[in-house]
Amino acid sequence: MKAKLHYLNSISGPKASFYSINYQELVDGPTKQLFNDFLEEYQSGYENELMNMIGRLKNMGNTNAAKEEYFRLDEGLDWNDLVCALFDIPEKFLRLYCIRISEQIVILGNGGPKPKYIRAWQDDPRLTKEVNEMMEYSRIIRTKLENMDFRITSDGLHLEGKNLRLI
Repeated sequence: MKAKLHYLNSISGPKASFYSINYQELVDGPTKQLFNDFLEEYQSGYENELMNMIGRLKNMGNTNAAKEEYFRLDEGLDWNDLVCALFDIPEKFLRLYCIRISEQIVILGNGGPKPKYIRAWQDDPRLTKEVNEMMEYSRIIRTKLENMDFRITSDGLHLEGKNLRLI
């Protein structure tokens, strides 16, 4: 499998940059993107929640930055894995998992519905898969940042490195 970070120009702005993960499961297979997979899968049945999420992300990118209060932090199993969820609105069920590098850089992943009767993501096979995937990508990204394979630009808004390749 190949994977690399992809800058999301449509929701990024002068206050925060958003990336997603492009991946290719087979050598000759199509390139897909985690955040697009999320949008496509839940566009039917969760349209209002998706529109609300996109609006909040655009607001972060252009006005407020990706402040801690907009995310449910520490969603992963390790205290420093940076995996979080876009804070859900009461009475809404859709959960989007992310890697929050800083107040200015967030990597959007995938997610799914988390009904209120489910206490933790570990209680749902779909959410467990998505969080575990984000924890693995987070481990790779943190290692690349530590090894200086990836760098945060001087303005704090972008990641740079050799093609932003993860795998």
